[in-house]
Amino acid sequence: PYTTLFRSVRTSKYKIINIVLYPSEEQQSENYVKVLSQIHSTHHEVKVGTDRYFLILKFDKTDDYYKGQFCSYVKIDPDSKAFDQITKEIVNSDTDPEKGYGVKIWDYWFFPKYHRLIFHASSSQYQIFRFLNESIKNYFNGDDNSFAINIEKDASTINNIYSAKIISSIEISLSYSNNDNNDGWEKLIDDQMRKANVTKSTLDFKGSYKTPLKLEKDTLLSGALSLSKSNGTAKAHIVNKDGRAEIINTEQHPQIVPITHIGEEVDGKLKQLAHDISSNYQE
Repeated sequence: PYTTLFRSVRTSKYKIINIVLYPSEEQQSENYVKVLSQIHSTHHEVKVGTDRYFLILKFDKTDDYYKGQFCSYVKIDPDSKAFDQITKEIVNSDTDPEKGYGVKIWDYWFFPKYHRLIFHASSSQYQIFRFLNESIKNYFNGDDNSFAINIEKDASTINNIYSAKIISSIEISLSYSNNDNNDGWEKLIDDQMRKANVTKSTLDFKGSYKTPLKLEKDTLLSGALSLSKSNGTAKAHIVNKDGRAEIINTEQHPQIVPITHIGEEVDGKLKQLAHDISSNYQE
């Protein structure tokens, strides 16, 4: 029994996407479900590569959340040419136009209560992110101000900005949150964006290497930087602890969460992760 238990224990790594609908009145669990459910039921496809297409293969309700699969495949023109590896000749591909090839399937979990979608870190973040952006934009008839999608950023990367010897500039892009239970400057910035119906904004903080920015807690700058973890991106020009100039772009550093689990118990742990990472949740 001990051997069986040991072998069934796994550690998997996950990434998290934050989906937010606008305006605030639309930020209800049923609306998030409605969007993804329709994208699934209509078999909406998005071209994510030269010949590669992407769609939601499964969208199944489990308790108060959803489990499903993304599918990515290649469409090959039957009149295209192929290389015969045996004869070393160029031949007609003669592929079936009704079939997709090179299929890749990736699992995901969607928690509408926390508006978070979680997927394996080994999946294609680019394809998933592009699909969600394009398919949700299509759902809203091309209006990309009706939603925002952000990958959760690595907290240690943001801490590297805080701990820099010199910060010459920080550019922060934000979308307002899903009624997040923020405080301090985070709450002030988020509330003001929401009240003014500013779905997206860019804040450009300029200093210099001679007169660097002062990144202190409980300030406008630190509040905006903290918000960018779940609701935007930050790009900072710094001098690091080793005295080297460096550009830190949080967009290139998604949060990756390792979770150790046995079988299906991963669902519960992912639900807890969505709860913990979503600061908007209130009992």
